[in-house]
Amino acid sequence: MNLRMAVLLMLIALAGCRSGAKSPFVERLTKNKPRPEANVPPRRLVADSEGPSEPEGRASTKMADDSDISLTEFSPSSGDNGEAIELSGATVVARVNSVPIFAEDVLEPWAPQIERAAQELTPEELNRLRAKLIRTSLARHIEKAVLVSAMRESLKREELQKLNDQLDKLWAEHELESLRQKLNCGTTVELERKLEEQGTTLANYKHAFATREMAMFYMGQQSQKQAPKLGPKELRAWYDEHQEQFKIIPKARWQQIHIKYSKGKDQDEAKLKLNDAVNDLKNGADFGDVVKTYSDGPNAAEGGIWDWTNEGSVANKKINKALFELPVGRISSPIDTGEALVLVKVLERQEGGIRPFEEVQSEITQRLQNEGRKETAERIIRELSETANVWTIFDKS
Repeated sequence: MNLRMAVLLMLIALAGCRSGAKSPFVERLTKNKPRPEANVPPRRLVADSEGPSEPEGRASTKMADDSDISLTEFSPSSGDNGEAIELSGATVVARVNSVPIFAEDVLEPWAPQIERAAQELTPEELNRLRAKLIRTSLARHIEKAVLVSAMRESLKREELQKLNDQLDKLWAEHELESLRQKLNCGTTVELERKLEEQGTTLANYKHAFATREMAMFYMGQQSQKQAPKLGPKELRAWYDEHQEQFKIIPKARWQQIHIKYSKGKDQDEAKLKLNDAVNDLKNGADFGDVVKTYSDGPNAAEGGIWDWTNEGSVANKKINKALFELPVGRISSPIDTGEALVLVKVLERQEGGIRPFEEVQSEITQRLQNEGRKETAERIIRELSETANVWTIFDKS
């Protein structure tokens, strides 16, 4: 049992890591009342099934009559003989309007781990693990289903058929080959076998791909329509209000000769040593060579060179002042820090200021576009969620 619980805890922790930020649906998963027909889980959606057209020529989102798929509501032990029902495959775990979400879609990222866990856990433990993983990940799948539902409702039947045809073509020409290479399979038959060994199917991968692409297509379409206008006037106004973000902090590259001392006799010796260093500099010696001869401070072996240092970041105020007031190339007067005698030389300096608007205009545009897309996406999800009819296997619990 210890090994079983270790596997259980490991996968539950992994689920938590993959769950990401809270979704607008997280609260709804536990607050929604069950739909009246919740006890009859839906079958897989077939968009182009025969039947009466929806009003105004829109694509039908009614369920196809697929009696070959065995579906069951979630119940850890509701089989004929009291055995645990396996929460996987075509089990419907949520429904958004008329779009079903299947257990296999939600559990697909953990298929290899679940397959290994099945060797150690009892059916009841494995079912609880699946339920935990589904509960953790379901919100983002509901978000995608909301977008897919909106996508279907926005298209006429022939438009939806064209979109499905494009997705089939994209799957066959790109995604399928990419999946074969990823799993190192030479043929589709070999790929199907490998996926089955991992507890999933090729059909599941294709279904997840189509759902993801349709959700992304709809979101991109709506985001483009609702994107805020960003002309020169708006960009300039934003720049003027946020100039602090484009402030240039003064910084300098510099060298130092550092001769440390303790009180008393050592301080006198340090002064004599510093005098020798100054005399060498006056006689034309290279500053870096003098550092290597006399300095015992940091970076002495590299000539006492310090990389770019922001103004105010040096603890000693006297050194900091010299770095940003001395002319470049000039050597300071001796600075007594209380622990060492120091000479500094400024190699380069970048003065402070504000980056000009022309330099940062494209940067501002990209930033505001990204923020606008994020805000638009959140608003679209929020607005659709307010009218979506959502049912999940966890509603009753």
